[in-house]
Amino acid sequence: MKDPGLHCPVCGSEKRENKRYPLYVCATCSANIEDESGRQLAITNTHEGDGIVITYADTGEERKSRECIVQGIRCFARQAHFGGVVIQAFDEKK
Repeated sequence: MKDPGLHCPVCGSEKRENKRYPLYVCATCSANIEDESGRQLAITNTHEGDGIVITYADTGEERKSRECIVQGIRCFARQAHFGGVVIQAFDEKK
């Protein structure tokens, strides 16, 4: 099994290790996020509240949950430490 700290947990491509976000999803995979029913989601970085807003791409309706699916892998979105957005896979071993 590939080390998840050095490979994208979705596609397996190599990535730089990040101790703060060890299970972060690569940028290519992060571009295609969905909800549990397959609806495309969009994430916008803001400066208000917790720093991100997740909406449904087709309607613009806001989604409260930070959970998302990336190519069948259960993930979550959050504001990155110095701004921006990071998508991480859940650590299913815990």
